[in-house]
Amino acid sequence: MLKIIILVLGTFQHTHVHCYDFGSTKLSANNQYHTNQPTNKPLKPKKDYSKTIAVNRQARRNFEITQTLEVGLSLKGTEVKSIRSGTIQLRDAYVKCDPRTGQCLLHNVNIARHGHSGSWAQHDETRVRRLLMHKSEGRKFGAMVEVKGCTVVVLKAYFNRDNRVKLEVGAGKGKNLHDKRDDIKDRDAKRDTMRQIKDFR
Repeated sequence: MLKIIILVLGTFQHTHVHCYDFGSTKLSANNQYHTNQPTNKPLKPKKDYSKTIAVNRQARRNFEITQTLEVGLSLKGTEVKSIRSGTIQLRDAYVKCDPRTGQCLLHNVNIARHGHSGSWAQHDETRVRRLLMHKSEGRKFGAMVEVKGCTVVVLKAYFNRDNRVKLEVGAGKGKNLHDKRDDIKDRDAKRDTMRQIKDFR
């Protein structure tokens, strides 16, 4: 800031100093200086990166899912690049949970190799990957598998709002042929109902 100091010399006993600060003060009606306060500009809204990568339709068809959970996934750099291209297969994926340690491992997920990376940096397409979740949640799923005979399967893979890869896993028991037929009948009945509502409108 530009400041100008003017010394007004009267007698040797009285010396007055006046300081003017141009650009940062304002002179009010009663000759008092007030400093301008900086204005707070509104922050730009954070971009939402939510996007579905892949859905395992066979999971809900073959299992009666009773509980779901969002978990993270330990990945390598080439795996993340490959997932962004949509080259991930969840059809045969399942999770093994240790009820004592709470560690959960993901099996049978196929992530294709990244086409623009060198062979020295590539990953194993079907390697076992560790899920990122709280130990208490891992122990809970492990107990459901060990006591209730449930199976933990992967329902879908997606990017969350912060652009991180997430999985939705679910625990449930396998359906028999009769249950699958009932599900098909219920789905067909819902479709007929929705079709009739559209025709009525």
